[in-house]
Amino acid sequence: MKWSARDQKRASALQAIDRARRMAAELRLHDAHRERDDAKSGVESAEAELHASATRWSEHLRSGRFDLALSQALAGAVVEQERAVETASTFHAESEALVERRRVEWRDFEASVQSGESLLNRGRRAIARRAEESRAAEISHSTTWKWFKR
Repeated sequence: MKWSARDQKRASALQAIDRARRMAAELRLHDAHRERDDAKSGVESAEAELHASATRWSEHLRSGRFDLALSQALAGAVVEQERAVETASTFHAESEALVERRRVEWRDFEASVQSGESLLNRGRRAIARRAEESRAAEISHSTTWKWFKR
């Protein structure tokens, strides 16, 4: 294919679109990382609450005085915190999967941008080479014409 200045402009416009899409993918990846970090801290806080609830229930059982309502309430709190940990862990696993999907998406756009940059550079070199060859041919023609005029 013969690369022209018009082709170069079109490719540059397409490259600008690819760069914008890559930037959007980077932002989505950053958001996914932030969401994953929030989910991780949610798991950690839920685990800390579970540990605290289990400790309170255990201390109540060791105390020697048995209050059925309090014991059931503390056991219920432990069960509720176990559910909270499970929910937070599920959310964290989903956010990890989202980060990986966003990373793959970003890599695809990055590859496209790199390929486009390579194509644009080859096009620039081809245009410059043809312009140089044209100048050299013009100088040669001019020199030959001057030589024959003598």
